[in-house]
Amino acid sequence: MTHASITDDGLPIDEVGAWTKEKHTRLRKYIGITSATRRKWIQGSGCATYIDLFCGTGRAVIRDSGEWINGSPLVAFEASRESGVPFSEIHIADISQESSKAAERRLRTIDATPTVHVGEATNTALEIVKTLNPRGLHFVFLDPYKLEPLSFSIIETFASLRYVDLLIHISVLDLQRNMERYADTIGGPLDRFAPGWRMAVNLKQSKAAARAAFTSGRNEAAKLIAGQPDYAEALCVLGMADAALGDKEDAIREGRRAVELLPVTKDAIIGSKLVQYLSLIYAWTGEKDLALEQLSFAARIPGYLSYGQLRLHPYWDPLRGDPRFEEIVASLAPK
Repeated sequence: MTHASITDDGLPIDEVGAWTKEKHTRLRKYIGITSATRRKWIQGSGCATYIDLFCGTGRAVIRDSGEWINGSPLVAFEASRESGVPFSEIHIADISQESSKAAERRLRTIDATPTVHVGEATNTALEIVKTLNPRGLHFVFLDPYKLEPLSFSIIETFASLRYVDLLIHISVLDLQRNMERYADTIGGPLDRFAPGWRMAVNLKQSKAAARAAFTSGRNEAAKLIAGQPDYAEALCVLGMADAALGDKEDAIREGRRAVELLPVTKDAIIGSKLVQYLSLIYAWTGEKDLALEQLSFAARIPGYLSYGQLRLHPYWDPLRGDPRFEEIVASLAPK
């Protein structure tokens, strides 16, 4: 998505592909079929919120046809109004202040009163959640034009809400163009969007194939560390791979070093993730007490440990059945 020329309202517009119309059709359908639920919440808690973390300018031109269309925040608000149950709150955000301000002005012309946030999506997500009614019904639309700004931590942030739905669009075109680069970049967009994917193994694979997958991940991390010895995220990946491959001593040393290099006090988001991965390293190497100690610490950091991941992901199977683990999981369950 790129900015096109200024329109007749004096504001910039975005340039998008023709598939944007299909995304907006799905957005309208979702908002239409959930109108009865919104009505129930507005009559009860008094709040039904729409959140658009990549709002753009609120107006766009289709690249090939030249057709002008509304952007997602205007599409969403108009669809809710047409359903008879308009959103009671609207939060829009974009990394570009120019874009977010343009979207705000356009929303106000159709009688919407949005709250505007500017900055990286991981930060605006945290900022927005702090302002929301915890008993409200919230709908989050995530539609970045590429994978890079869409960190899994954003999804975790919104998943901390008790009543929330998320509609997420991932650009297939972006993945087709950049998958090889994403896969080769430790700590890059794919790692941020799908943490731990390098360690994920199809359970139907043979043990030899699984070992090959872990070895490949280890080799990629080792290359990065050779040039950047203090690259905490790569050290953590290396430690997880070594843990999976049975090299306990190196795995623990690497995981501990990663946490020392980038503690939570220096970077709350990445530091929290490294603590979680150190917990996994301990779990995979049979150090259950140390694993639970790290996991307990991570659970006390608000907003960064996912209840769903602990509850369902096979990574944590070595700790299941331990009352201490089950207590940590229960403490993170939606209240």
